[in-house]
Amino acid sequence: MADDNADNEKRLCSECKCTHPASDFAWTHDRYGNPWRKVCDGCYEKVEAQIAGWTFDAADAGESLEEDY
Repeated sequence: MADDNADNEKRLCSECKCTHPASDFAWTHDRYGNPWRKVCDGCYEKVEAQIAGWTFDAADAGESLEEDY
């Protein structure tokens, strides 16, 4: 019985805000290979393109990364 519920599980895509079967979701990854967001198959390429140009900026880290220790 539990397997039937797992097969019918639905998720909300964080990009398109539509509900899809959980099996239609995949992780997108940033340029460093880190998992970014789990989105539906229809949004996968769009989100990959959005994140492709992002690069790490120490100013966004929320703390100073100075050489002085």
